Amino acid sequence: MKRILLLATFAALLLTAGFAQSSKPKRGTIKYPVGNKYVGEILKVNPDAFNGKKKLRHGKGSMYYYNGVWYNGDRSLWLQSDGIWDTDTLRSGIIRSRSKIFEGEILYYKDVYGKEGGIEAVEYVGNGTTTYAPKSAFYFNLRQHKERWHNTDTCRFIGILNYKEGDGPYTGRFDCPLKTEDGITFIGEIADGHFKSGKIEYSNGDVFEGDFENDAPSSGKYRFGRSVRMEKGGYSWDFPDGCEFVGDTTTLTGTVNMEITDVGYGKENKFIGKLNNGEPCEGTMTNGYTGEKGTVASMRDKIDLRNFLSLNTKYLSEPRYLRNLGKSGKRGAELFLVGKKVIYGGNTYVCKQIDFTGKYPALTISSQNKGDEILELNGLVKSVYPPDGLKKIAIGIFIPQNLVTHEFVSFIVNRGRATLCLASDVQETVEFENRVKNYFIKKYGSRYGMSVLCGKIELGMTVEMVKEMKGNYPQTSNYVSGGMEITVLTYGVPPYDVTSYTFTNGRLTSFSSF
Repeated sequence: MKRILLLATFAALLLTAGFAQSSKPKRGTIKYPVGNKYVGEILKVNPDAFNGKKKLRHGKGSMYYYNGVWYNGDRSLWLQSDGIWDTDTLRSGIIRSRSKIFEGEILYYKDVYGKEGGIEAVEYVGNGTTTYAPKSAFYFNLRQHKERWHNTDTCRFIGILNYKEGDGPYTGRFDCPLKTEDGITFIGEIADGHFKSGKIEYSNGDVFEGDFENDAPSSGKYRFGRSVRMEKGGYSWDFPDGCEFVGDTTTLTGTVNMEITDVGYGKENKFIGKLNNGEPCEGTMTNGYTGEKGTVASMRDKIDLRNFLSLNTKYLSEPRYLRNLGKSGKRGAELFLVGKKVIYGGNTYVCKQIDFTGKYPALTISSQNKGDEILELNGLVKSVYPPDGLKKIAIGIFIPQNLVTHEFVSFIVNRGRATLCLASDVQETVEFENRVKNYFIKKYGSRYGMSVLCGKIELGMTVEMVKEMKGNYPQTSNYVSGGMEITVLTYGVPPYDVTSYTFTNGRLTSFSSF
C-alpha cells in the first residue's frame, strides 16, 4: 500500500514539474513540419513530461494546417482550427476546411502524424453546427442507398459530427435536403450514420415522412407514387397511385385513405379503413364476387368463405397449398366445415376442427358410433350442380337450363383414397332431383315426363320433348303428305353419326341413325 502511495506521489510531482516552467499561458507561435503552425496562447512545459514537447497549445489560439503544395506563393491551407485549447487539445471553437465549417464543443481532437513526422490528418468529434458548401459529399452507414449523397445549396447539420476514423457517422439533423444521383431525396435526423426520422422522396414518386428502422420507413405517413403490391397477414394488397398509408409500415398496421385491393384469391376484394398486421379490422369492405359493400364485421365471413371456395384443386394438392390459402382462406375453411355435418364413407360425422400446422390440413371428424377420426385434407373440387345445359349427371337424368342450380363442394382426403362432403349438400341434391322429377312429370305427364327425365326416346313423343333431350337447333324440314303434316328433325353432320326423327301430325312415328 505504501508503495502505491509513493508511486502516485511521484507521478504528481512529475506532472507538477512539467508545468513548473510557466504557470500562465503566453502568446507565441509553435511551428510544425511541412509549414503547419499554431499562433496564440501557449504553455511552456518540461519536455520530459510531454514526449519532448517544450510548448503546448493552451488557451485561445489558431492552428493552421498546410498540405505542402505551393499555390500563389503560399502553401495550400486545408484546415484551420480556432478556439480554446487545453494542453494541446482543442476543447471548443471553429474548425474550417474547404467544404465545411464546424462550430461548437470539441469532444475529441487528435493530430495524426505521418512517417516523416508531419501532421497528415486531424481526427475530431464535435457537437455543434456544421455548415456545408453546396455540392458537398456525404457518406452514411446505411443498409440501403449506400451511394454518395450531396446537397444542392448551403446546408447545416446540427449535432455530433464524428471524424475520429475518417468520414464517420453523423448523429443529428440536416436542415436541407440531401440527394443521390438516382433521384432520392432525404431531409431529417441521422443517428450513428443511419436514418432515424425525417422525410424521404424516392425516384418512383413514393414519399415517406416519419421514423425509420434499419434505414427503411417504419412508422409514419407513406404516400405511394405508383401502384404497388404488399403482402402481409395472408393478404396480397394492391395500393393505388396516390394512396396514403398512416401507421407502421413494417407490420402494415395503420389506415389507408383510398380503396386497396386484395388480389390473393383471384377476385378483387376491396377495402378502405384500418389494417392490423395486414388484416382489415375497421372500415368498409367490398366483396369482389358480388359487389356487396359493408363493414368489416358484416363482410368478413362472406369474403373468407368465398376466398376459401375460390381455390382450385391444384392448390390444395401441393405442399405450397397452406401458403396460398392465407389467413382469410383458412378462416373460410373453418367457417365452411367446423361444426357442420359431413358425409364420409357413407356415414354421417360432425367436423370438430381443422389443424393447419402440418404439411396438409388435418381434419378431425367425430360420430357417436366411431368416435374421432383424423383425415388428411388434400384438395377440394368445387362444381355447379348440376352442370349447365342438357348434360347427363350421375343418376342418369337430364337437367333443363331453366332450372336453378346450386354449388356443390366435395373434399379429397387421405391422398385421394376417399371423398367427403357436407350433409346439407347431399340433402339439397336429393331435394333438387325431386324438383326436377316433378317439373318433367307436371310438364309431360308421368309416362313421357320420366322418359324425358332419363333421356329415353319413345314413339308418340312431341317435337318439344325430343328437343328437350337432344337440343333446340336441329336441321328441320316440314311438308304435307297424304293430308298429314310431316316434320323431320335431323341431328349431326356426315361423316359423323346422324340421327333423324320423323313426326306425323306432331307425334314421333319413327327415328333412325345412319
